[in-house]
Amino acid sequence: MFPNRDAAEIYVERKLENKKRAIIVRRVRFFRKAHMNDFNYFATFTYDDAKHTEESFRKKLMKCLQNFHTKYDWKYMGVWERGAKTQRLHFHGLIYAPPNTMLGNMDEVKS
Repeated sequence: MFPNRDAAEIYVERKLENKKRAIIVRRVRFFRKAHMNDFNYFATFTYDDAKHTEESFRKKLMKCLQNFHTKYDWKYMGVWERGAKTQRLHFHGLIYAPPNTMLGNMDEVKS
């Protein structure tokens, strides 16, 4: 695939540099988006082993957030992370919930 070893090494180095740059750009974009929105909640979501596997937790949480976005105009962004000690998966999220769309006020929400 490459004419010599040096060409292969140059290719790999270039790809690694591109990957590092993409991570930096993604992180900058994330912080800009966070500061440009009026998020009113910070939440950390974890799961109970008796109720979910790691995969079902991820799917159910994302589906729940998508449903709130669609039905009640919530906005959210966040990151998946593993705990340092337990390596347990959890989600840190910034959430914008419009007025009267939280539990307890749901009877006042538009249909």
